[in-house]
Amino acid sequence: MNKTGNVEEGHPTEHQASSSGEVMRWRVPIDDTHTMHFTVEFGAIVDGKPVAKIMKDESEQGLIESKFGVYKWDESINWFARGDQDRVAQESQGPIYDRTGEHLAYTDRGVILLRRLYKESIEAVQKGLDPLGVVRDAAKNEIIRLIPREDILD
Repeated sequence: MNKTGNVEEGHPTEHQASSSGEVMRWRVPIDDTHTMHFTVEFGAIVDGKPVAKIMKDESEQGLIESKFGVYKWDESINWFARGDQDRVAQESQGPIYDRTGEHLAYTDRGVILLRRLYKESIEAVQKGLDPLGVVRDAAKNEIIRLIPREDILD
């Protein structure tokens, strides 16, 4: 699951292909080579009217199975359409790779760390413990707000 927020329109960090709404996405594995993708987008309403640019609602189409390697193109940004950008990156990796013959080097230490964290979290759940990142105490579950500032972009 991930959630992306927005920045003020016209701010230097604003991505022109993005909406000004809030977006939450869930990617749920179906099997080793298929994932179901759910997106919920919402934005502010002022005086009864939406003020956020929201993605086109295509929910009436129902569930759509994508075709591997076939992506929408957005002429306005001259790049893959917003809805397909993540899919391009995910699918281009191919099916699950047999990593038993893999030889990781020092430069792969981030990959090694991530895999170690996954393994430790899986083992914690198997033992009935919480994986890394689970916060059950509401008092400790604080939101860290990051506010983009122009002065750090220079």
